[in-house]
Amino acid sequence: MHLIPIFDTSVFIDVSKGIISRADWRRVKKLLPKHGCPISFISLQELLIGLHTCSPEYFQEKKRAVEEARVISRQRVLDQPQTFLIRHTIQPEFRGIGLRSSQMKDWLEVACRAKDQRQLSEGIKYKGLFFGMDLAVLQKTRFDAGQSQIGILERVLNELHPDWRNLRKETHRSLPQELHDEIQRVDSQVWRRESAQALIHAAGVTQDESAICSVIAGADATLIFTASLIRDVLLTDYRFESNSNNLFDGLQLYYLADKRFCFVTQDTKLIGRVQQSTQANRVLTVESFLSNPIVCQL
Repeated sequence: MHLIPIFDTSVFIDVSKGIISRADWRRVKKLLPKHGCPISFISLQELLIGLHTCSPEYFQEKKRAVEEARVISRQRVLDQPQTFLIRHTIQPEFRGIGLRSSQMKDWLEVACRAKDQRQLSEGIKYKGLFFGMDLAVLQKTRFDAGQSQIGILERVLNELHPDWRNLRKETHRSLPQELHDEIQRVDSQVWRRESAQALIHAAGVTQDESAICSVIAGADATLIFTASLIRDVLLTDYRFESNSNNLFDGLQLYYLADKRFCFVTQDTKLIGRVQQSTQANRVLTVESFLSNPIVCQL
């Protein structure tokens, strides 16, 4: 069985700019299921916000990326990552968080039909009605997802070192130098478990040992990624609040809870952060997607 690729935002942007050649993109398409592959909620969200807020002279370039996403996905949009993870690990009937994928599907169609940014807001005729995109809702959904991830990181950091905020104000570091060696010896499994518990708490789902173990297994790459960020916060001057894109990169990895999926990205730093994950062989660049046999067999 072929693995189904979930493409990062960067892939669609690089295709629209010609950074990924047409020849390579045709080769990618040949490896896709006949019914296409769904687009990540996060990737579509970023593409739509980019289309809505870009300078008018870049509208057509941004639109090409959205159109490519529509072709690849056949208008199928995945749930928000947290919702997807909870449904695929511990609670299939989970109602979900925030904006629905069905709304994103309609906005994808609006974006592809709109001739300019005015039509994005004012709407185009679709399904016999006038549909427009709500930029404020898109941006709030993105903000809320980022705050949720920040909350998870802060909860873990509070457990590890409650005074990290005050210390960072004074020294630009979150941990006294004398504790660095101790933190470097901490097994990342501890941080992964703390992150899983924080994630379940944020979703408002009943937390027990079975749920924690299921989330740890399903979100392994995300938790390894989060542990890497925690280590950077504690041992360097890294500030996750100023690197929001990293938080959204981690969200994309939730989709690996479905073993049919692989995540294809041009972000080599992200790939480097998850090398110790049991899901690492399903986090790929376009080049490795084309050349790695594991993509073709589940």
